[in-house]
Amino acid sequence: MKTDDGRIENVRILITDDNAAIHEDFRRILATSAEDDASLSEAENLLFGDPAAPPAHHPAYALDFALQGQQAVQWVKRARADGRPYALAFVDMRMPPGWDGLETIEQLWKEDPDVQIVICSAHSDYDWRDIFERLGHSDKLLILKKPFEPIEVLQCASALSRKWQHERALEAHVESLEQVGEPGRQPDTDRPGHLLQSTEVRHRHDPRRDRDGHRIGHRAPQRVLGHRVTCAIPRTLAALLLVTHLPKAVGRIFLCK
Repeated sequence: MKTDDGRIENVRILITDDNAAIHEDFRRILATSAEDDASLSEAENLLFGDPAAPPAHHPAYALDFALQGQQAVQWVKRARADGRPYALAFVDMRMPPGWDGLETIEQLWKEDPDVQIVICSAHSDYDWRDIFERLGHSDKLLILKKPFEPIEVLQCASALSRKWQHERALEAHVESLEQVGEPGRQPDTDRPGHLLQSTEVRHRHDPRRDRDGHRIGHRAPQRVLGHRVTCAIPRTLAALLLVTHLPKAVGRIFLCK
């Protein structure tokens, strides 16, 4: 959800790391409130004597923590069932004795294909080719090297959570467009030919067309060898059709003037 000033509110983020100290690092970085921002601006004013600038509003994230990949999957499954899915998950690459980061991400995407992922690792166990072979080329995946700076975590959280929100808004808009139809009646999309029939109905009510659906001022389609053709067919092409398909037949053919 967004506020009037564009802030992201109540975006859910899942931190998956086997080190509880890392959980606290993420909490200090991402769980800053508006009151904390105001207090920091006031402290800077007292120290440096500068006029207090308007506090920078950090997005308000709802954080959850998992020590193992299996636990993270349970969190994601529960969030989907509650209708409050996670926008983003930070996933450590090494989490003994359970799943590693790649296995965890594969399982997370099975439960929720829309969740954005940031891989956090201090090791070079996998290069990009290994990750690509396991996870495929995805725009929902970033890599964050440990030790990381707070600004890097904030940037990943802000960019990916906004991307997730925009994707959900687009999906909702497309769904609403698909449901648009006549009042009290859903379009019968399962019935074959419904699009063709609706087009024919529009043509019958089009003042630019006659009662047969042909545009006024244009000659109706002619027939050559039993096939409907428009008057734009060249004489040479009609003659070629006649020679090719009826070399011995004697018949009549109507050509456009």
